[in-house]
Amino acid sequence: MVKWDEFLQALMRSLMYPLTQQQVDRLRQVLGKQTKWKPRSDLHSDFSGSGVVSLFQYDQFMKGFGPFSSCLANVSTTGANKD
Repeated sequence: MVKWDEFLQALMRSLMYPLTQQQVDRLRQVLGKQTKWKPRSDLHSDFSGSGVVSLFQYDQFMKGFGPFSSCLANVSTTGANKD
């Protein structure tokens, strides 16, 4: 498991550009770190908002929004349709 802030820093280093606040907010929604997002009780416990990102969460994120090079664009596009 990786702390949320460390995850964001590593993501920005890997992508080689800083994230906007809107991108961070979308990631929080997708990874279940935002309080307004209510996880279903039958989902894996990683979605409890514990302040860490687990390998399971990252794996699910990449399956849904990958490939890595376009994951933020995919998150932003998906999130824009739900506003």
